[in-house]
Amino acid sequence: FTLPARIWNSPTLMTWLSMVTRIGGLAILVPIVVTRLGAPEVLVWQMLSSITLLVTLTDFGFSPTFARVIAFARGGGTMGQLIEGGRGRAANQPVDQSEGPLSLSAVLLAQVRVYRWVIVLAALVSAVGGALALWRPIGAIDRPIEGWTAWLSASLAGLLILANGANVAVLTGFDRIALARRLDAVLSLLQLASTCVVALAGLGLLGIVICYSFWTLPLFFLNQHYRRKIADPGEAATSRPDPQLVVEIWRSAWRSGVGVIASTGIIQASGIVYAQIASVADAAAYLLLLRAVTVAAQLSQAPFYR
Repeated sequence: FTLPARIWNSPTLMTWLSMVTRIGGLAILVPIVVTRLGAPEVLVWQMLSSITLLVTLTDFGFSPTFARVIAFARGGGTMGQLIEGGRGRAANQPVDQSEGPLSLSAVLLAQVRVYRWVIVLAALVSAVGGALALWRPIGAIDRPIEGWTAWLSASLAGLLILANGANVAVLTGFDRIALARRLDAVLSLLQLASTCVVALAGLGLLGIVICYSFWTLPLFFLNQHYRRKIADPGEAATSRPDPQLVVEIWRSAWRSGVGVIASTGIIQASGIVYAQIASVADAAAYLLLLRAVTVAAQLSQAPFYR
């Protein structure tokens, strides 16, 4: 491979490109939005970001878990080895060498079914929790109907982000990490650039949120397209998944999910709670600071892939 090809196909470099594009773009977008909107609109905008992040946490660790299990199945791992890894094997308990490799189609089928329930749960969390959290802040802006429309747009985008996690998990499990991160980097650049233009054009809170949310659509469909090219469950998606496989996937996922909710979830939820008791200006300032801390935390998670 030539050097440009190595860079283009490097999972590590493409992941860094995705992170730098998204975080660097936000560093430009946030000051523009803050200077174009009043404090009540800035508060709603920041709360929509926090609520969307909280909604995506209903993934509960399934995305990285499915990526690992898909790679495990492609490598010839068996159900016995998956159970052994999840539960631990007694010293005197032999491993069953007679069983065949774990079925990749069974894993993909389990993913389809699990994410249907995850998205239903996320929709309920977004509808109920989002409405309660935003009732007071949206009531403080001049045109509340625009605030609620922006909330609807952000909620739909959050569900698409969640569903896209399933697509990215498949691409990761099939070692297409560079492809997924390139798509994310390019569309993040378009997302942030177009949103900056909308903010500078004075289209207000609603225009900013709709423009920012729109780009989750092409990202989802492109990742879904590449997912189907390499691994499409097809008609098997109408079958019943293997209950034992689902149990083992849950056994692995919940630990990751609890860890994320106990850290990121609590931190983001603090902003939602503070917005209910503080003044508009203080709550907006807190959420801006919280966003900066979140960005710093993302930068500290340096990705490396072989």
